[in-house]
Amino acid sequence: MPENSEIIKELQEEYSQILENVYGTPLSYRFQTTRGDDGSEHLEIVGDEFHLVATERGLELSRRKTRDRHELFYWMIADPAFWRGCEYEQQNRIDHLDPRRMIFQKQLEILENVDAVWAARKRKEISEILSKNPFVDRSEKL
Repeated sequence: MPENSEIIKELQEEYSQILENVYGTPLSYRFQTTRGDDGSEHLEIVGDEFHLVATERGLELSRRKTRDRHELFYWMIADPAFWRGCEYEQQNRIDHLDPRRMIFQKQLEILENVDAVWAARKRKEISEILSKNPFVDRSEKL
């Protein structure tokens, strides 16, 4: 089995390529491999597992584990795609519409550009969210 530094280098290259395809900019995109304690996630390799860990002020907020690179990259792309959707909604806000309409649409658009399976998975997750918390639009006339 390759050493962790070799695996991280491979993952960084693959991650950078995915994000270059998403954003159309040939940059060297990086993910963190050490804790930042600022709420952001970093990657740890523990045995044969990938751990995506969020820490803040010395506390571990979350830890997602997988052995599957595809799953790891889904997590690493779906979350930033959500935040990209938030930015898009803020810049293009339609006051009477539930903001999640644009956020989810943009997130799905980004994921569709990467992997149709990821987009379908996110579409199902969004559907589950909306079944419990439907869109709430306001009348245009207030």
